[in-house]
Amino acid sequence: IIGDGSMKHQMLESLRGCDNYMYYGKILHLSSYFSSFDYLIMPSWFEGLALTPLEAALAKLPPIINDCKGLIETVPDNWRLVAHDNSLSDYLKIFKSLDFGESLGEDVFNYVSEQFSIVKMQQKYETMYRS
Repeated sequence: IIGDGSMKHQMLESLRGCDNYMYYGKILHLSSYFSSFDYLIMPSWFEGLALTPLEAALAKLPPIINDCKGLIETVPDNWRLVAHDNSLSDYLKIFKSLDFGESLGEDVFNYVSEQFSIVKMQQKYETMYRS
């Protein structure tokens, strides 16, 4: 678990007695570590344009996300690693279904590369400003 926030103490308290996790505070240049992980988990309730899953996708690290605005836009429409309303049972289904031989990293990389390329973003901005 990486990060720091207002719920840090509550989260760590809830994990007391568990020995199957490691906690780190803030890590500078986190994206440089993405190739070391199998999945990125982001159970956010709200994000703006979420840069972390975009950076993860460019490193071919598949995100497991909540279906909130900001996160859901960073994955293809049929992305199966999505929990609805941060449902614990949805996350458990996702974790049980993970296949570490899948090419999900490649799939999300291709999606993000196409949807958030400089050319695509420029075209979207031009369309917005012309309307």
